[in-house]
Amino acid sequence: MIKKQYRLKTQTEIDYVFKQRQSVKNKWFSVYFIKQEQPHYKMALSIGRKYGNAVQRNLMKRRLRVIIKQIEGTLNNQTQFVIVIHPVS
Repeated sequence: MIKKQYRLKTQTEIDYVFKQRQSVKNKWFSVYFIKQEQPHYKMALSIGRKYGNAVQRNLMKRRLRVIIKQIEGTLNNQTQFVIVIHPVS
């Protein structure tokens, strides 16, 4: 599990990342990010209701958290990012 100190918690923090508009996208994900002076990275996950049912959405979020936990040593410590998960039609 990712510690609370590594999460973007408030809507204000998440909106600030979206407003900066630095992003990388593909068919399944969009990653919005900014670089700021801070002691560690911060992240948030966003998944819409169109992505399957609640069980599938929670499974996807759990999988992404595990992946991020495994690669956290390679993440830039001064990055805040939001991962938006898109439903594939």
